[in-house]
Amino acid sequence: MSCNNNKKTNAEPAADSTVYYPINNYIRQQIKQVDTTPYYVYRVLVMDGKKDSTTISRPVFDSLTKQFLLPELEEDALKKNFTESVYGDQSTNSITLTYTPKDSNTTVQNAMVLLDPNSQDIKWIFINTLQNKGDSTVIQKIGWKGGTSCYLNRSASYADGKKNEMQLNIVWNEK
Repeated sequence: MSCNNNKKTNAEPAADSTVYYPINNYIRQQIKQVDTTPYYVYRVLVMDGKKDSTTISRPVFDSLTKQFLLPELEEDALKKNFTESVYGDQSTNSITLTYTPKDSNTTVQNAMVLLDPNSQDIKWIFINTLQNKGDSTVIQKIGWKGGTSCYLNRSASYADGKKNEMQLNIVWNEK
């Protein structure tokens, strides 16, 4: 009898099993929930120091919240281009997932997902973006409070020193 030295070895590298939180998928689910639930939906817009509140329709809600869906945060792109760190945050009583870009020149500068430690439900998602466009720099601070509201704060600074700021809050299930 001879020894069987013809065993096949797997030459393929093991797949990366790290699971990143599907941020965009979660936001899409939230948008769909608002579209199918009879919530009273309104927005508060502060621009140039003027505040305006109004009820919004579902199509307007969909249009406004689409800007929260960033290509960099699609599941495959997130996993490929960001590093994840996870820790228990006692100050917020949350499990915090932090996503930091591997390339500092990307639009999304960081993203944080705060989960309830018991239910694993989303408490908040925070996203910071930075874009240089010609003679301007645009900074956005985005927040999504699970099941209730979201906000977008945008600040644009121009080479001539001018600055525009806008705050958009959208509320649908605030208790």
